[in-house]
Amino acid sequence: MPLFTSSVTGFLEEFDQALEWLRNMGLRIEKNCRFLIYRANLDRFIKIVIRKTESAIDVEIAEIRKSLANSYLEAEELIYIFRAFRDSLPPASKRKMGEILGGPSHYDSEDINSNHARNTAFELYVAAKMKNAGYSPFPTPDADVLFEAEDYPFLVECKRPLRWESVDTNIRKANKQLKTRFDNSADKKGLITLSLTRLANPRLEVLPYADQQSMFHHMDSLWTRFKERYGEVLRNRVHKRILGWLVVIRVPVSINNVTSDISLYNQSYFVNITAGNEPEHEAMQRIIQNVENSYPGESRPYTRGQ
Repeated sequence: MPLFTSSVTGFLEEFDQALEWLRNMGLRIEKNCRFLIYRANLDRFIKIVIRKTESAIDVEIAEIRKSLANSYLEAEELIYIFRAFRDSLPPASKRKMGEILGGPSHYDSEDINSNHARNTAFELYVAAKMKNAGYSPFPTPDADVLFEAEDYPFLVECKRPLRWESVDTNIRKANKQLKTRFDNSADKKGLITLSLTRLANPRLEVLPYADQQSMFHHMDSLWTRFKERYGEVLRNRVHKRILGWLVVIRVPVSINNVTSDISLYNQSYFVNITAGNEPEHEAMQRIIQNVENSYPGESRPYTRGQ
């Protein structure tokens, strides 16, 4: 659905529930907390849409388009985590929930010295994906996320490269971290997860497309570029107990050049890098199938914001 008054109001109601969920954990949400800034930006969007004509909407929303894209994407991520864990948050995850409240309010202000909050949010987002797939993920000193599947404990390393030039470094770092942790256990397996959100949309704006076909073409070309540059590294230059990699792209978009209609392109690519004759291959295929089929509380590959 487009983000007009009824649907965006519902979105904000759920966002408020997520914020109250954080408060009920005993977390303090200060006035300068980035999530309250997002709440104010989204509330301003509602007021513009309610009181203005379409032409006036375009003019006013153009002024807040960048902050609106940032606010929508970050609020949607918190809602996604809230939906997955509202009734069963692992006790050790409370510390991580507190950590996501910090950091700069906008992606533009984020660098390697201030990205801890969003890195932690991405770890919780990945954990939520595994929770929706029927697993029981939890944080551990051994990895960003740990979950049990197919009789194996899986360690997950989550990376958010800020530039194309740093993707290879992030992959190698994840591989090194998992290799070190494998040395302490003979049965653990590994996954590498990468967010390409910053690479797909460096300035984090609402990306305009004439139609859905042009949007899919652009995103598919991004995925192809990634595979061509890093597929061989992820398949052949990582530890043999790393069985797969998950790539996530989440981008606010507008279709048909309707400024007040914001949607979320949300696509995950899950790749099995085991050989077909290995015993882990079928196990990995079942995990991928469960994750790909886990839509409760999750946007589908292309879902209108709601």
